[in-house]
Amino acid sequence: GGFNHAEGIARLVGLLRSGGGTPAARSAAARCAAVVTSHTGDTERAVALCEQAIDEAIAAADRDQERQSRRILALLLRELGDIAAARRQLAPALPTRGGELKSDDARCLVTKACIDLDTADLDQAATAARDVLTGNFANATWTGTTARWVLGQVMFERGDHAVARSWFMDALVVGERLGNAVAVLGGHLDLVVTECAADRIDD
Repeated sequence: GGFNHAEGIARLVGLLRSGGGTPAARSAAARCAAVVTSHTGDTERAVALCEQAIDEAIAAADRDQERQSRRILALLLRELGDIAAARRQLAPALPTRGGELKSDDARCLVTKACIDLDTADLDQAATAARDVLTGNFANATWTGTTARWVLGQVMFERGDHAVARSWFMDALVVGERLGNAVAVLGGHLDLVVTECAADRIDD
């Protein structure tokens, strides 16, 4: 696994250093390298690669690739604890309210909801999550389960354990249906924490 990651990163970085390819292709390569690099734990290098992906996408006037790269960069910055920078990078990628959501729109909104949750901006987190669940990606593998998890966390923080339990169970059920093992495991753990907080340990 580690060797394959290292080899893949080396090939992608080599391509970027060669100066070959179109800006759009280079943006895609840099974004891919950023994701693979993040899996090795080198988040700061992944951030630099993501920034290059954004620059290349802007040079290519490729709005979709720019938004995808901004979302990944926001997640990486969040991981580093730089929430303000994460918000700055994500803001230009967010959809305008009222239109039909596309896949990238839904992913950006869920990312925003997670960042809002980090800063205890519960109303904003809930609004972004509900916007996703009213769209076409309510049952998508990552967006659907994570939006439900966000709403569960919001209700938990507000002390409404019954509604939190309902959202966590919903996320677990959707995760099971979609084969999302992470959502299933997280759902079980969140339910245990919720029962303990509600003094329902026997449940």
